[in-house]
Amino acid sequence: MANPRLPVVSAVAAVWLAVSALAAGPSGPGRPLAGRPGPTIEPTLPLVIDARFEAIERGASGTSALLVVEITGFEEIRDLVIETDMPAGLRPAGPDRLPRGPMRFTRGQVWRFVLPVTGDGAARHAVRFEAVFKDALGRTLRLGQGATLDPSTPAAGRSHLGAYEMMAVPLEEVPR
Repeated sequence: MANPRLPVVSAVAAVWLAVSALAAGPSGPGRPLAGRPGPTIEPTLPLVIDARFEAIERGASGTSALLVVEITGFEEIRDLVIETDMPAGLRPAGPDRLPRGPMRFTRGQVWRFVLPVTGDGAARHAVRFEAVFKDALGRTLRLGQGATLDPSTPAAGRSHLGAYEMMAVPLEEVPR
């Protein structure tokens, strides 16, 4: 003999599962896993300095190159002062056209400076830039960036946001 309550129990279980599934929300790849925080929007810097060496020529007496500095303002910047720290063995080969004194930037403004330099001997020459400025909210911020003039040819790779990346190079082949 069949249990008369089986259809009722089955119907109640089906309704309970359907209500639970609806209460849990959508499923699939768009839904974050439990315990994992959702995506966030990170703040960006209001000013970016990109410094690099281009047109590098290596010789027995030293190394020459173009020091290229690009400054980009992503919001209004006031009282921008750039301090340059050049090592003793690296000197400008022409007039020093790097920015001096307090400057202003508007949103989206880009300034590009090119300075020919020469480096003595076979030493690496590291240049550092420090920017002190006030952002649109009046906060005083300090930001630094640097570049290194290497007298030897680096291993194959690429520069990415100021960091040199190379793939699968044995430690013996990495220039030191």
